[in-house]
Amino acid sequence: MSLIDCETIFSNEKKTIQTSGKFLDIQGFFECLSGAEFTGYEIHMGVTENYGKNLTNCGGAYNGNVYGCYVHGIFDSAEVSGRIVKRLYEKKGLEYSGEKVDRRAYKEKQFDILADNIRRNIDINRLYRIIERGVD
Repeated sequence: MSLIDCETIFSNEKKTIQTSGKFLDIQGFFECLSGAEFTGYEIHMGVTENYGKNLTNCGGAYNGNVYGCYVHGIFDSAEVSGRIVKRLYEKKGLEYSGEKVDRRAYKEKQFDILADNIRRNIDINRLYRIIERGVD
């Protein structure tokens, strides 16, 4: 589509790593993210060469209002999502008075609730027997 000045060379090897970084001094709608720190993970098959503007200190690119990177979970950070929500409010001429939400912590809490419900409502010993021996 040639929206970002970069080239991706795909490979057979899958890269999966935890990563953290910081947005560089970027322009456009998301300039509010400049300097924001994030954590997440990368999962991709290949390498991207960026010939344009760097988005973060660990990869990614942008051109105008088109942004791209390999980091999954980048919007989970309270700092990142909080800055975006505040920017959207400002764009609409509204004043934002809400709190920043750590979406990563929220998701983890929801997973814990789900796991607790599964533990209370499943015969775990029977499940292990099925895994080991198949269905009776």
